This record gives sequence, structure tokens and C-alpha cells, in this order.
Amino acid sequence: MIVHNLTIIHMPLQITRFKITFDTLKPPNVPRLPTVVQEEVLRLHALAQTKPENAIPQLLDAIKKHPRVPQFWNYLIVAHRHLHNEEEACRLAEECFRLFPDYVIGMLAYLEILVRLKEYKTAKKLSNNFDQLPNLFPKRTEFHISEVVSYTAVGVMYFAEIGEKSVAKSWYDMLVKVAPDSPITRQARQYL
Repeated sequence: MIVHNLTIIHMPLQITRFKITFDTLKPPNVPRLPTVVQEEVLRLHALAQTKPENAIPQLLDAIKKHPRVPQFWNYLIVAHRHLHNEEEACRLAEECFRLFPDYVIGMLAYLEILVRLKEYKTAKKLSNNFDQLPNLFPKRTEFHISEVVSYTAVGVMYFAEIGEKSVAKSWYDMLVKVAPDSPITRQARQYL
């Protein structure tokens, strides 16, 4: 298991420490999935990215069969985004967040869509003014690297979009610190 500790200092002075892991983290309140469902999750994840039009009906069916598996919702959002159905993706992301408020990836999908749609007030409220990730999910002391990278990248985008370039730059610097070689880090640079 690879775990990094990250210390974040915000102004006014506030220090937050939390662990970043590269290991798979099970979403809270989701029972251990049977092997056949785990395989379906993996298959539909790939399909949502490569053939989203084929994935959508299968994901809707999977959600009917397994309504408590948030990953299916997430992949449905991904499929709609690949097809440029932003309004439907936003509606689904909001629903996913309502159903699974402790599912970090679901909240991040919703937050990113809100920023892309320039719904800054809603994004600010959802993120508690882009508070630190551990403060948004106080039951968690450990976050997957993808969660940290996604949240930080959305923060870069948000602050750049609202004209706070120096804050966006500090978020970007934090992103470089945790994931210097990530494609998401390279994409976030365009907002500076």
C-alpha cells in the first residue's frame, strides 16, 4: 500500500493533514460487491469511455438491478459527457450526489459540471466555498489520489473562471505537488 501524507496550509492559517492512497477505496455505505457485479462495474466503466451510446442502456439496466452501486451512476454521467449531453450529465450528477452524498467521486462529477456550466454560486455552495476535501467529508481521513487530483483541478478551474488567478495558481501548485505527471494536472494548467 502506497500512502502519502499531505499537509495543506490555507490563509488564514489553517493546517490540514490527510492521507492520500493509490489503493482502491470502497465507497462508504456500499456493501462488498459480488464478483459478478465487480466485473460488470469494470466492463461498463470501459464501455462508457469507448462506446458511450452503447453503455447508456446497459448502465440504466445495471442501476435498476443494483440501485445502491454509485459507480454505475458515475459511469452513466461519464457516458453522457462523452456524448456532450451536459444537461443530462448535470441532472444525473445532481441525482447521484443526492442519493450518495458520501460518494466523493459523485460529488466531484457534479461540482466539475457546475463549474463548466458557469453555475458558480451552486458550485461554491456545494463545495462550501471550496473548503478542504477532508472538511467536506469529515468521516474520511484517507482519500484516493484520483479524488484529490480531481477536486484540486476543479478548484483551479473554478478560481480561474471567477477571476481569482492567484488563488487558482496556488491550487495548481498543490496539484503539481501531488500529481506532477497527471494528464489532469497538464489540463489544469490551461486555466492559468
